[in-house]
Amino acid sequence: MGNICLIGVKGIGKTYLINRLKKVDDSFLYFTGSSMIRKVVGEEFPNFDAFTQERKEIFRDIVIKRFEEIQKRKGKNLVIDGHMTLYNIHKKTIESVVRKSDIDFYDHYILLHPTPELVYQRRLGDKLKQRILDREIIRQEIRREKEKVEEICAEYNKTLDVIDLPTENADEILLRIIRRYQ
Repeated sequence: MGNICLIGVKGIGKTYLINRLKKVDDSFLYFTGSSMIRKVVGEEFPNFDAFTQERKEIFRDIVIKRFEEIQKRKGKNLVIDGHMTLYNIHKKTIESVVRKSDIDFYDHYILLHPTPELVYQRRLGDKLKQRILDREIIRQEIRREKEKVEEICAEYNKTLDVIDLPTENADEILLRIIRRYQ
C-alpha cells in the first residue's frame, strides 16, 4: 500500500486516465496535481511559472499537506498525476521539478512512456493548451522524464512501473498496476 505518482510528459493523457479510473475504482483516491495547485494558488495560477522558486515551494508544500489531510480523513491512499521534469520556455531547458518532500510522499511511480510522435499528435490535437510542438524538444522531454524517475527510484528505493505508449488498453494496465499496491 502507498501513494502512487503517475508521471509523464505534458499532454500524454495522465489526467484523462486519472478521470477514467475514478469512475471504475474506489480503492484509491485519484487527483490531478495541477488541479490541486490551481485550487491552492487561486486567481494567480496563470502566473505560476513566473513565481519565484521560493513562492512555488510554499504552494507545493501546501498541496502536499492538503493531500495528507484528505488521505487521513478518507482513509485511502492516493494516485496523483505529476511530473519529474518540465520544459522551461523562458530558459529553454528541461528542469527537474521533483522535491525531496515529493519523493517522501510517494511510494510508487508509474511512468507513461510514449513515443515522440504520439506526444506530438496529442499536443497538436489539444487546442485548449499551448504545448511545445518541436519534435526534438519532445524527444528530450520524454528521455529526461524517464531518466529522472529512474534516478529517483534507484536512489530512494522506490518502485517504478512503466507503461509504454501507445497501447489501446493503458487504463486496464494502469488499474492492474495500481491494484497491486492495495
